[in-house]
Amino acid sequence: MADEDDERDEELSSIAAIFPELLLDPHQSHTATLDLDVCPTTPLQADWLRLDSCIDGEDIKSVEGTTTLQHLPPLAMRIYLPDGYPDVKPPTVSLMTTPEWLPNDVVARLELAVGELWEDYGRSQIVFAYIDMLQSEAEAAFGSASPLQLPLHLKRALIEFNDDKNRRVFEQGSYHCSICLDPKPGTVCHRMRDCGHIFCRECLQDFYSTAITQGEVDTVKCIDPDCGKAGLTVEQRRALRNRTLHPRELLAIPMATLDVQRYVKLKLKKKVESDKTTVYCPRQWCQGPARSDKYAKFLANADDLANYPDSDSEDESTVPAATTIGDNRLAICSTCAYAFCRNCHRSWHGEHIICRKRLAKDQISAEDKASEDWIRKYTSPCPTCDTPCQKRFGCNHMRCSQCDSHFCYLCSAWLKPGNPYQHFNEKGRACFMRLWDLEEGDRGDENERVVEFGGARGFEIDHAAAGVGVPGQGPVPAAAQEVAAREAAGQAEQRGLQRFLELARNDEEDGWDSDGLEDEFADHVVLIERAR
Repeated sequence: MADEDDERDEELSSIAAIFPELLLDPHQSHTATLDLDVCPTTPLQADWLRLDSCIDGEDIKSVEGTTTLQHLPPLAMRIYLPDGYPDVKPPTVSLMTTPEWLPNDVVARLELAVGELWEDYGRSQIVFAYIDMLQSEAEAAFGSASPLQLPLHLKRALIEFNDDKNRRVFEQGSYHCSICLDPKPGTVCHRMRDCGHIFCRECLQDFYSTAITQGEVDTVKCIDPDCGKAGLTVEQRRALRNRTLHPRELLAIPMATLDVQRYVKLKLKKKVESDKTTVYCPRQWCQGPARSDKYAKFLANADDLANYPDSDSEDESTVPAATTIGDNRLAICSTCAYAFCRNCHRSWHGEHIICRKRLAKDQISAEDKASEDWIRKYTSPCPTCDTPCQKRFGCNHMRCSQCDSHFCYLCSAWLKPGNPYQHFNEKGRACFMRLWDLEEGDRGDENERVVEFGGARGFEIDHAAAGVGVPGQGPVPAAAQEVAAREAAGQAEQRGLQRFLELARNDEEDGWDSDGLEDEFADHVVLIERAR
């Protein structure tokens, strides 16, 4: 018996030397426990299943989202070497995971495998071989098919474990910040979740805090200039380039909670203001937007911010659709809960009361009238959300600051995001060959002859008759302005020089290629050549 004890103790001691995390049970001899990491070679797609109902003893389930998991909770192994091991009896093994994400049939198969392995090895010492087999099974996700079917109640625990494990692995490395260009340990760096670019937290905090303070929420995204350019289609690059960060990622950097709250408020405010159906509370001290199912109510604490819904992944390549409020006149302020009529802006009077639109044109104050006249004269409205946009300089291809729609500054026509300059190349249009009209803005340089826009603009058209949000040709613009080929060539040369100087500052001038210009710049050159 002493020889058997020595043989079992010797094997466990050898295994402990190979796996320092192996723990010997002080209360039961010849017993040890070991946690084995589960990190599949190929990350698993996990489907979260919700139990909807049970019909005739069969569970009806639905998928509530999918998540990519690189790390799963470890497999806890408890092994006991009984009397008679290894010649007469195999080891006794029990396996479990916490939480219990591994299916019971897989656990039972792995536990039975120790006896089969003992027989295959001629009834000899097989503890190391069994651990090695479990590690190989873990790398192959225990033969589980992808996507892995998991119950919904495990979602939070498994995602938190995966994120925590990724963070610990990341913090063990060293990285170069793409902003300050200094080498930094992983403990002070942050990796962007969508694209994987790495920056030090100090640089991110300074940049994003300044952007949020100044209200420039559209710049709260990956700062890498090449983000979204490699290996993607034009539509995919545009979507990734325009996608702002989720509040959850800002909290993970970490940003101050007050800054993240302001960020969410500004994004929600931008979406609400760009919606033509939004009405505001008539109380002068409130002026909050009416409640809408399309926009999430602002949530104030950090936990709610982390779960705040985001819609920046919407495809902008399609024609924006118009929204209507239908016959429902009841509106409830999201700030003060005041119930009022959308039509007359008075306290809610019921559905059967006929009311008239409030504030006729002759009731508008002189100050508001002057402001309206100025906006009409010196801005062009976005065809999607009617936001007035003013051009200070540049070409007549505009992008709305509210909804990011592409449109023509001269006639307010909606432009296709994939090829916005086609509008200026179509013969027969009033905007044909007029990309650079009003190059210095509506007022221009006082010492230069410019064309001041004097015609009607889009918001002066009856949208109810034309169809709100439908792209089309706006009113006829002013007379065409002559654009000299010399000025166009100068603009092309200036842009090319700026690009070369940028490469020179980064010691990359050897990679300069005059043919590798941005798509928008190339389109401008084509228009210049046609003008000649």
